[in-house]
Parts: sequence; C-alpha cells; structure tokens
Amino acid sequence: MRRMLSLLLLVSLFAVPAFAVGPVVGSTCKFEWTEPQTNTNGSNVTDLAEYRLYISQTAGSYGSTPAKIIPAPLADPAAASVLQTACPAGIPEGQSYAVMTAVDVAGNASVFSNEAPFVFDTVAPGSPVQLTPKK
Repeated sequence: MRRMLSLLLLVSLFAVPAFAVGPVVGSTCKFEWTEPQTNTNGSNVTDLAEYRLYISQTAGSYGSTPAKIIPAPLADPAAASVLQTACPAGIPEGQSYAVMTAVDVAGNASVFSNEAPFVFDTVAPGSPVQLTPKK
C-alpha cells in the first residue's frame, strides 16, 4: 500500500550541539504523522490496522522489529488526519533516526516513511559552580 507518511518530531527544543542532526528531544518527546489516504493502486484506504515505528542509531538501517506498534484509530482515516504517539521506552542516548510504516488488516506493510533524525538527550548538565552574591 502506498503510505505517504510525514513523520515529524514534536519536542521541547534545547541548544542543539554542532554535531547533532535533527532536533534534540528529551524523555517527553513525541512523534507526529499524517495518516495515508490511498493504497498503492490509488484506491482509498479502508482497512488500516496499525503503524509501526522503527528507531535506529544508524541512518537507513532498520531491523524487522518495530520499537513501537500503534493501533490505527480508524480503518479509513479522514483526510489530513494527524496522529501523535509518545516516544517508546528504551531509546538510547545520542543521535537516532526514525521511520514508520502503515499496515493493513491483511498484514501488508507500506514502504518506510521519510527518515526523521533526532538526538535523544535525558542527561542533565552539571551544576553551575562558584555562585556568589554581589553588591
């Protein structure tokens, strides 16, 4: 099935290190995407079952096991319907990449969505030092 998914990250932005690719996200990150409207043959989607989110620390390299499976709220999504899901547990610190597939009730999976790079950071900076009051 043709799945035109726009995968975006909704995040609270922090200062992005110069080496980072994509937004920096913390433990409250979310993914957002637009649901597909058509199958690969051009017919309307009427049997959507779920979305599968894949996360990797290597761009373009995703295994067969999704990091998260999200049930589709409707088998026939409304036009321009946008969904969100919280980031799955277990994302490693540092640079990562995410893609998503849409899957119908027969188990047919779409090709991967666009690749969405992001930096997962839950490590707080060190405390300021030598704080002194001044007149």
